[in-house]
Amino acid sequence: TTRSFPDFTVHYFVNNSSEDFTASISKGSKIIDASTGELHPFFGIYKFSAYESLMLVDDGTPQPPRPYNKPLKDLDISGVWEIEQSSFNSLLIDKCDVFINDILTYEDIDAGSVTELLCKNGNSMNVRCDYKFNLLHPDCRIYLSNQLHDMSSITINGSPVGIIYEEPCSDDLFSRIDITPYILEGENTISVSTSFSNNDKFLTLYEKASVYERELNKIKYEKDFSPLILFGDFSVLCDGKFMKLDKNSSRFIGNFTIVPRISECDISNIEKCGFPFFAGNITFKKMINLSDTSYSVRFFPKATRSVCVEVNGEKVSTLCCSPYEYDISSYLVKGDNEIKITLTSNMRNLFGPHHIPVGELNKVLPAHFYRHPCIWNRNIETPWNENYCLVEFGIERME
Repeated sequence: TTRSFPDFTVHYFVNNSSEDFTASISKGSKIIDASTGELHPFFGIYKFSAYESLMLVDDGTPQPPRPYNKPLKDLDISGVWEIEQSSFNSLLIDKCDVFINDILTYEDIDAGSVTELLCKNGNSMNVRCDYKFNLLHPDCRIYLSNQLHDMSSITINGSPVGIIYEEPCSDDLFSRIDITPYILEGENTISVSTSFSNNDKFLTLYEKASVYERELNKIKYEKDFSPLILFGDFSVLCDGKFMKLDKNSSRFIGNFTIVPRISECDISNIEKCGFPFFAGNITFKKMINLSDTSYSVRFFPKATRSVCVEVNGEKVSTLCCSPYEYDISSYLVKGDNEIKITLTSNMRNLFGPHHIPVGELNKVLPAHFYRHPCIWNRNIETPWNENYCLVEFGIERME
């Protein structure tokens, strides 16, 4: 497409295919860097990555002659890297046992559906949800993160926990509670208790919302049960197997256990190396010995918002859109070079949806988070898989 201004014209191009594509373009002598707004010379030839866009400015200035660029080799960044630092890791606990008036009513149920089931179960009741997790050889502080301000009490392994919130972690919505003194080796149980009631006004609104979609925006729960999240400087052992699914995703079948933090990881599939629910920043480093400095980095990111590359202590670039390619030859030296790569993940593996029966979705609806019939899935039971659908997180080398 084209947009004209009094003194220049802007041309906008998009490679709408999944393949790289080299184009010869006669119009425009300057490239607009979308991330900085800066202008750079355009020489008439451009190699588009998959789905990459390009903005050119044509102000009547002729295109400059193409400079000679020394051919660069792709630096192999695949394999295992040392973990230098990272945000807290996460463990999602999204299943629980539900006791209503001290009677076990729902066993090993998805926690996201608890509130909806309670809305249909009666007007006044005492509710306790038991969430279980396993821990092996703990060596760090562990925090419970959730919006628990509306709950009457929290106990861990039978011991009451004071709800003292510390600074938010990972997301401003979350505060955290230090639960390290209460946890044990092996299986642990977090019990969340409260009284639950539905007044007539809410029930009337709830009934309308089950029929009219416009009424959904008016729903507000006084008490809302949800999955719990544990944060800490730990790794999560995935004791089971991963099955490949569509759209760079996989299904994990097995159990999760908190274990001591690992020191290195395969950078292409971080979610399989102890970080299945990770959300935040993670920095990897590796020493690479080179006899030549004519290298670039070229990679494909998965479930990341940005990738920052450092070479020998100098920041090369932060890449947040295609092409994920950068000339690092001027930063390299012959001999040993320290390469650092910092990935900022998106929130998909922490927040889900985790139990969809297929691979990753093109769009996510509220119904994908509720298994049992309720107002959010139009009172139709949602297709569900008890195991966890996770997207691949990391970067892999482009071939």
